Amino acid sequence: MGRYKNKRELINWERSSFLMAIKALAGLLHRYEGRTGEMDLWRRMEELYPIMQQDIQNILPMAVDWPHTFEEVRGVTEAAQGGKKITPRKLGGRGDVVFRKGYNEKSILFPDVLTWYEAHRGISTGNIDPRHSFEDWMVKQRAKEQLNRCYYCPIEFSDNVLPVGDHLWPRALGGRTDLANCVATDARCNQQKGTMPPDDFKRKLNKLLRRGRRGLVS
Repeated sequence: MGRYKNKRELINWERSSFLMAIKALAGLLHRYEGRTGEMDLWRRMEELYPIMQQDIQNILPMAVDWPHTFEEVRGVTEAAQGGKKITPRKLGGRGDVVFRKGYNEKSILFPDVLTWYEAHRGISTGNIDPRHSFEDWMVKQRAKEQLNRCYYCPIEFSDNVLPVGDHLWPRALGGRTDLANCVATDARCNQQKGTMPPDDFKRKLNKLLRRGRRGLVS
């Protein structure tokens, strides 16, 4: 999470493996729980990290030495960065990198954290293939072009509502994973749209608007 005060070769990565797990968990929360103001990243990390740290010791003995609370994790990480604060936006962004790129975090710890997360929530996230996720710069560019608002609804992006790259024309219907087919959305719209064509999803949101719920940006 940012540049470390100590030289990288001097960091004991086995002892610091909790940093990799934290990023994996943040990526899962961003992808599957959709922070839209109802669910704050910090609160969810504070709730889930201690449980994960305890449960995952059965498959990762190194977890015994991890910090026991998310507050301790933040303290250790910020101290290693010379006191530089960690923001929800930065943590969420680093979590997304776990999905999109083949860093060691994914190959070493991501499968274990994913298995724990699925078991804890009683869900199946399916097969995650980073080749079908948009690069971070694409999502940031689209969010800027959209004046920092979701492409489909009026919600504004913030530290608690991070932009997610969505295939405007669904990948299941032949849509490509490139800038031309990328829009920035909040996670709830991304999940609700699923494999629907954009016009069908707009009609669905307009129905919600008529019922006094979420609607489209004009």
